Amino acid sequence: FPGTAVVGNIGVPYSSMVEYLTERDWIVAEISSFQLENTHKFHPRISAVLNISPDHLNRHKTIENYIATKERIFEEQDENDFCILNYDDVVCRKMAEKTKAKPFFFSSSRPLVEGIFLEEDTIKLRWHGLRQNIIHIDELQILGVHNYENVMAAVAIALCAGVKMG
Repeated sequence: FPGTAVVGNIGVPYSSMVEYLTERDWIVAEISSFQLENTHKFHPRISAVLNISPDHLNRHKTIENYIATKERIFEEQDENDFCILNYDDVVCRKMAEKTKAKPFFFSSSRPLVEGIFLEEDTIKLRWHGLRQNIIHIDELQILGVHNYENVMAAVAIALCAGVKMG
């Protein structure tokens, strides 16, 4: 891969790296709902929404406003892009109907016909005919379903970026 910049909500600001990056570089960015409020023509090739929770209602006032703000992540995406979504979160699952991007689901509670899921303490992949065990959770050295979901989302992002699993 060409160069990579890791930027985001906490740490290095996205705007501080823009002048140094080329079209061939990869930018891995955590974008908050606060930042999404003011985006203009933001077009990630791969987006992800891991959950919807009422964390920021003091800012967004209603859950509907919060959801609409989170959906801005895929507002400029098209059919050539990917949107990683948590199948277990009903609101996230329904976002698949609102995006032009190809949805890619992950689940910590059920096997998926297509996507990444946790089954028998193993993160498994079913995607484009590929059937593969990714990793047993004991190998991760992290605890908690939310962390396993973060891993599944990261694997999905890597796959959509063209990283070969094997």
